[in-house]
Amino acid sequence: DKQDIHAFATGQRGYEFSSISLKLLLEGMIRQAEFTQLSKQQQHCCVMAILQHRQWQDIAKHLAYDGKKKIISDLRDVISLLITNLML
Repeated sequence: DKQDIHAFATGQRGYEFSSISLKLLLEGMIRQAEFTQLSKQQQHCCVMAILQHRQWQDIAKHLAYDGKKKIISDLRDVISLLITNLML
């Protein structure tokens, strides 16, 4: 729900507690311009983490991240950008 998404984007809720809401958001917008205008890195990070539920180490390896904290930080930034553009 919107509250979970906002809480994740602002750092008030952990990924594990927001993953279902994030998945529903991403499934609904993966073909929309707001998502396709993200960088390839941002798109891959969202898909791998949120839709594919890949291991953090796997995402870090494939996308050259330093670890889970950086991935989560980037996911927060991307989700914040998306909800701002969608005015959620």
